[in-house]
Amino acid sequence: MVGQPLLVSGMVNTEGYEDGATITPDGQYLFVQYGPLYFSGLFLFSSICKSLDFSVGFDILGCSGKDDSDWVFKTIGPTLAPLRPDFPTGAIEQGKLTHIKLIDPGNLNGIPLFPTTFYGFKRQNDGTFAEPFKVGFNDPKGANGPFGLSFVMTTPTTAKFAVAWNNYFNDLGDDGADIYTGTLTFGTSNNLGNVTYSGEDFQSITPNISPVSFDTHAGQQGNPHLFYDSHGVVKSVWVDDEKLTHGLSVYKLTSGAFPSGTWVRESLPSKINTIAHVSQPFFTGSRLYLTRDTQLVYHDYIGSGHTDYGLDSAWGDEVVLLKSGDLGVGSIFGFGEPTIATMGDKKYLYFVVVRSRAAGIVAGRYDYNLDVGFVEIK
Repeated sequence: MVGQPLLVSGMVNTEGYEDGATITPDGQYLFVQYGPLYFSGLFLFSSICKSLDFSVGFDILGCSGKDDSDWVFKTIGPTLAPLRPDFPTGAIEQGKLTHIKLIDPGNLNGIPLFPTTFYGFKRQNDGTFAEPFKVGFNDPKGANGPFGLSFVMTTPTTAKFAVAWNNYFNDLGDDGADIYTGTLTFGTSNNLGNVTYSGEDFQSITPNISPVSFDTHAGQQGNPHLFYDSHGVVKSVWVDDEKLTHGLSVYKLTSGAFPSGTWVRESLPSKINTIAHVSQPFFTGSRLYLTRDTQLVYHDYIGSGHTDYGLDSAWGDEVVLLKSGDLGVGSIFGFGEPTIATMGDKKYLYFVVVRSRAAGIVAGRYDYNLDVGFVEIK
């Protein structure tokens, strides 16, 4: 079904983590969300910095020196050209993350700030990827971390795109990620908006992207995938909710055109939204690729057009493409972020590879490095 998985060669994979892999449909540009960070720091900071004195459970300002606290404070990976030009370093001092020194007595002592941004890379004649260019907010601290790019090509060097982002000044009804859209030019720096600060707090955010006109933005919408027809007309937007439901849903266009128009939301049925954590959809019209826990799987769509997405009978059984779940240091823990390119008569699946990099001082803690891999779909 698939060939031998390989890591992407060139300037993409570094000691810092590369998440949210997205390949353009023609395979010529590869995008990642990059952070010069220990990946486990993002998810284990509340455990590493746990404090019995605070109701929220963590104390960032009093955490330095605790077991595994290096994952929370130290940086790893490049922040300068040629590998990562224009990376926002305003929250990094002498190789350490400064975080935010906001104190709310009895509730919290510091707020974690992990800077990230997108980079695009151009395919070279030898098949490697190089010539990185930044796609992100003009945010000196890198605090605005949109995720989950999806493209519809408009020319060989331009595209419409969708991305998930939480605008702190306009929550659209809840405090969760929502789907925004804009246009992008490949090969050059793209500014998603301007961010200013007053001390450590946001003073203003002026985005260059705008929300898709869903009737409601309640709940988290993450990792969007734009499904479009042979003419490049967007017909549906597929999203996940990694925060609450851990399932997938689809917004179907019933009139008008993307990004305005009228959309009807439909949750996917139990064959897709299983008890496992389901995320990161990529729908081709006849097949839905997704991440289920730590593995990449697909379900064939055997329904009719827009109408049957919510029916169990419209979906084939799960087929596992890439599976792991090993915790040993140096082993592959999992896969995620499926995205597909077609080059000539061949199709290639790009994805994120999650490898256990080191065991923590505390038993059961591991640090993970995320890189981008690919495989030919036979």
